[in-house]
Amino acid sequence: MNRKSIVVATALAVAFGPATQASAANRVYGTAGWHIASEAGIQYLDTKTWYVEFYDTYTQTKMSSYAKLTAAELQKNTGVTFKVSTTVAPSYRGSNCPGHTSSGSHRIVIRLDSATDRSYSYMCSYQNHSDSSKVMFSKSNWDTKGEVYRRHVVSHELGHSVGLGHAPKCVQSGADPLMCGSYWGGYADKALASKYTTYDIAGLKQLVKNRSLT
Repeated sequence: MNRKSIVVATALAVAFGPATQASAANRVYGTAGWHIASEAGIQYLDTKTWYVEFYDTYTQTKMSSYAKLTAAELQKNTGVTFKVSTTVAPSYRGSNCPGHTSSGSHRIVIRLDSATDRSYSYMCSYQNHSDSSKVMFSKSNWDTKGEVYRRHVVSHELGHSVGLGHAPKCVQSGADPLMCGSYWGGYADKALASKYTTYDIAGLKQLVKNRSLT
């Protein structure tokens, strides 16, 4: 989950529609079970393809299968195409934000990092309009917290990347949304751990629905 809630609040803004329309009367941004990061300018999920890329071959080896599980979940619940790259993204190195080569798609570069203590998402378009983002994953947590955690954390952070904020109401039970903040809900069963709950899916579907609302 995110290192600081302010990271999501200030940086989660990519090409989801012009920020000047953020107060569109008919759009919905949340309920007790889910939240869209509308305060950061996110209003809707557009139709562009999303590419998940890797910082290096180490991250690719460790995380590719998990990224594919989440990409399939996101595509199933939004109707938008998500593709996991088979190559690394060298342009990411040395840069606060990954570069981007095509305005016709979105890009998420992920990294498994030994210096990161808690995983977090950062939407770079808020600063440079690159239609790209980065997600940093904690290597120590990845190595020690087990399979359910690994599936949870990838789906949680990529959920942020497409526009979901932290769910506003969580009571520390397995019935809570996967997008809770200080505590994750989601499914404890390994086979289901990468899947979004009904709360999270409602948020994803509203991101799509907001596309046609003004």
